[in-house]
Amino acid sequence: MTATTTSTGHLIGYGRTSTVEQEAGLEAQRRDLEAAGCQKVFTERASSVGDRPVLARALEYVREGDTLVVTKIDRLARSTIHLWEIVRDLNDKGVNLRVLSLGARRSTRASPPIGLSSTPSLDICPV
Repeated sequence: MTATTTSTGHLIGYGRTSTVEQEAGLEAQRRDLEAAGCQKVFTERASSVGDRPVLARALEYVREGDTLVVTKIDRLARSTIHLWEIVRDLNDKGVNLRVLSLGARRSTRASPPIGLSSTPSLDICPV
């Protein structure tokens, strides 16, 4: 198994910013997604409330066994209901979802427990 594949599929990244002024944020997402092993990364500049054609292409692109990777949940979904719909659709296709950062903060006074990173991540796998 290589860094760009899971046991049966590939790691596919998706990044989004709302405006052109957030170019550095989009590049940071791309860097983090590539560092996580994503072989293909879809990126777009689009408001979360408008049409997101690149997200639609990414969701169409992923195949059974693949893992869709995002840096944070708010880059993917506009609401909890929207997230649930995306997870449901990915689950129906047999696609995993990995969120690299949940945005939780840890105290800087102590190191994280052994085996835990300083920014917790979340993996959602089909049942």
